[in-house]
Amino acid sequence: MKLAGNYAPVLGPTERAKASGYAINLFLDAVEHRYIEEFATSNFAALTKPDANGHITYVTPLSSSVLESITNRSLSELAAKHFKWDVRRERVEWADVIRGRFAEVAAVGTAVVISKLVQ
Repeated sequence: MKLAGNYAPVLGPTERAKASGYAINLFLDAVEHRYIEEFATSNFAALTKPDANGHITYVTPLSSSVLESITNRSLSELAAKHFKWDVRRERVEWADVIRGRFAEVAAVGTAVVISKLVQ
């Protein structure tokens, strides 16, 4: 059984974030504090802006500390098979979000289903 370490210790920080007006906490890697791991409640998923050929990529972080999500896996399969989008698990830098690499970012998981966070 694989245990992810990000869920239990977030109760205090989540309360403080909500009191400050934030919807959800986002965790970065523990070593460099540069790469996205996951949200406090769910997996991180994003859609890239269409490239010159109109191709969109469904991106989710590649990390050994993230608990696999059936919801995220299902969305990855739908993206590839139904929408014909590329699907990539890769190290996602927080700077990619800030620079506007993604058209949309969402928290995906059983409890939150799909919660769109950025457009």
